[in-house]
Amino acid sequence: MTWYRTGTVKVTSGSAAVSGSGTLWNSKAWKGDALMAPDGNLYEVTNIGSDTALTLATPYTGTDAAAASYVLVPTQSISRFLAGQVSDLIALYQSIPESVQGDIDAAKAAATTATQAAAGVTAGVTTATEKAAAAAGSATAAASSASAAEGSATTANTRATNASNSATAAAGSATTAGTKAGEASTSATNAANSATAAAGSASTASTKATEASNSASTASTKAGEASTSATNAANSAAAAANKEPTIAAGTTAQFWQGNKTWQDFGTAARGTALTGLVTTTNAVLATTDSILTGLGKLQAQINARAILSTTTTQTFAGPISMSSSLTVAGQLTLNNGCFAVGYRSRNGTSGTYGGNWMNLEWNGSNTWLWVDATGVGQLQMASDERVKQDIAPLAADREAYLGIKPIVFDYANVGVFKPAGKLSTGFSAQNLTKVFPAAVDGDVTALTPKGDPQPAIVLDRPLIALTVLEVQALIREVEDLRTRVTAIEKT
Repeated sequence: MTWYRTGTVKVTSGSAAVSGSGTLWNSKAWKGDALMAPDGNLYEVTNIGSDTALTLATPYTGTDAAAASYVLVPTQSISRFLAGQVSDLIALYQSIPESVQGDIDAAKAAATTATQAAAGVTAGVTTATEKAAAAAGSATAAASSASAAEGSATTANTRATNASNSATAAAGSATTAGTKAGEASTSATNAANSATAAAGSASTASTKATEASNSASTASTKAGEASTSATNAANSAAAAANKEPTIAAGTTAQFWQGNKTWQDFGTAARGTALTGLVTTTNAVLATTDSILTGLGKLQAQINARAILSTTTTQTFAGPISMSSSLTVAGQLTLNNGCFAVGYRSRNGTSGTYGGNWMNLEWNGSNTWLWVDATGVGQLQMASDERVKQDIAPLAADREAYLGIKPIVFDYANVGVFKPAGKLSTGFSAQNLTKVFPAAVDGDVTALTPKGDPQPAIVLDRPLIALTVLEVQALIREVEDLRTRVTAIEKT
């Protein structure tokens, strides 16, 4: 049967009474059904008071709720109802007077068959409806962010160019000084020649003396210019010595030291302790932090796999990969799906998380519940003909029905299963595989990757369908017997 969820419910914490609005529980619910309440837990229904009132076996443990959604999950109650109907038919047949003769032997044989079928029906079809509360964990994943600090490296090309120009100017000044000194020497020679000429020629002595005086004055001036040029050259050379020399292309990263020498960055700068670095993992970035302090905090947070800031929202635009666990104190919203190993569940909202992973898998026609690598059952799905095809009547099979052997059992300590300490009523997948395979999903010989049994699942719908066919057949047989008995009584 499909789950019933029409209308809303009102529940109170600590109370077993449930009130409905817009519900039809008298015709849609049965004693023994499971109510999935607003707190997500399943509660057994022990009484249907009216269309809008029912009673739970245990008080509701969640928070108060009104006009809340709910789901009534059918269990084996329908099977018990059918069994009751068959039992009434058998009682009717047994009330026929024994004095009636004729076909009474055939009637007894049919009654025996009806009794056997009724016993099979009374055993019930145990629906393995279990609570599957999935705790969304978390799935997933937040990540770390690192700020890259861009260091700005200023080239020394301008300084190198200035140094080159200064050196060129110094060389030019030195050349000029040499030229001026040569000119002074030439002037002195000319003066001597003039003096000799003056001695040889009295008429020209005065003129030559004047020329010699002028030449001597010029020589003195040139000597002063040469001294100035030499001073300028020395100053230019000193300035060039204070400039950073150019670095050839392909040279490893270096920096200019205070002693006017280059130092390899890899061997010196990396080994220097920088003042201001913070290495505590809980250091929060502040707007007043220096660049160096901020970099230290970020590096410490990255090392600890934690991103801390004074803002309340962290945005990650790209994919995030994490090799460790992620704890989210607030709400985690995933807008494009979550791919996870599974969920770990716990008892209520304050219990301890278990060690098993749970998953729900949709295989196209049924929803499977998995615990670790073990498929433990299916959730019942819709039964609308609009989503079905190849619909055909099911053929009755009384021999198969009579071969079904209901059992009582407790779970063994195998794989994810643990003993419950009490007996449950149900069926054997091995038995049904032999007599009615349509009621079994899975292979009774399959194993999980760990070598534990991969349990086959008993499907309740095929069993209910076959039960309905057999009950219908019994009803027709009883009606036929009733007609025949009536005819015998009239004779």
